[in-house]
Amino acid sequence: MRVTVPNSIGAKVISLVQRFEDNWLLVESRGGNAHLYSGSGIHLKSFDLGDAINDVQTTADGKIWVSYFDEGVFGSGIGANGLVCFDSEGRDIFRFAEFAEKQNLPHIDDCYALNVASEDVWISYYSDFPLVQLKDFRLTGLWNELACLSDFAVRKDAIVALPCEREKIVEIDLATRLKRDFDPADDLNGHLVDFKGAARGAEMFLYTETALFRIP
Repeated sequence: MRVTVPNSIGAKVISLVQRFEDNWLLVESRGGNAHLYSGSGIHLKSFDLGDAINDVQTTADGKIWVSYFDEGVFGSGIGANGLVCFDSEGRDIFRFAEFAEKQNLPHIDDCYALNVASEDVWISYYSDFPLVQLKDFRLTGLWNELACLSDFAVRKDAIVALPCEREKIVEIDLATRLKRDFDPADDLNGHLVDFKGAARGAEMFLYTETALFRIP
């Protein structure tokens, strides 16, 4: 499927794109402008999600989860919460900073990784690097000090993660904390150079400028 979106609204740099219900959500990381387009490319509305967005992931029931990097967290806008959930109209319905204070969780300085899988929302963040699991805006899991992760996929009782140094993929058993390292070049039968990662749910992908690889 190919969709062409005319830039009639003057968007500057679209950094993040998500399927949103039957539409498309296009987001500018700096400035936080979000633009909703129909499946045929017609602009429907725009709203503000806050500056310095690290990631955006949407859900089937109309939620927009937004994580922020340090310039947003230490700014004066809504990004100071580190993680915010918005409804389909762009109204914030969950702020992590308020939640973290009540739950005695570390404050987010920079949200490095976000994974929204069905009803579960997982985050890993600087500076203490906990792995936090949320469901229905409630804390359902907490694993402390699993190290710096830039992306991770959730697979039953384990995560498959890309450490911040991005040299190897690591599988971490959440019950035992046991780790297994493996070289993506070996597992994908090819040599990867300057790769980056992306994950959603149980799926993990590595990509370069010319190729996309799925981690089995």
